[in-house]
Amino acid sequence: MNRFTTSLVVIAAPFFGFSSMASAQAIPGFNLTAVAAACQQATTGCETLIANAISALQSAGLDDTAYASALASLAGAVLSAAQDNPGAAAAYADLMGDVAAAARDPDQASAIEGVAQLIEDGDADDVDSDIFDASPA
Repeated sequence: MNRFTTSLVVIAAPFFGFSSMASAQAIPGFNLTAVAAACQQATTGCETLIANAISALQSAGLDDTAYASALASLAGAVLSAAQDNPGAAAAYADLMGDVAAAARDPDQASAIEGVAQLIEDGDADDVDSDIFDASPA
């Protein structure tokens, strides 16, 4: 892993993970399991489910911490799919950009955009997927 990638992962860690995906599952219209499954199969179905999940998050009335946590889980699903399907890196980078655009916190948005760039550059495997499951410091 190069120095830039290592730095990005260390900087991004606090903005990705807050709690487990289980709490995100309780949001009406936000089905992370379906998103993860669709994203593993093809980016087309994934794109629709991500858009629906983001819409559900935005209308759920979540506080900033819960919203950021759910968004981090969504980013984690996209990252996992990108790592498993490197041939579609550009499409997954675009999807990660959609997730970043939905962030309320500009730092979280920037961190997710950084991972989107790594995916686009073909470096998705350089991002530790555990980054999305970490507890805040």
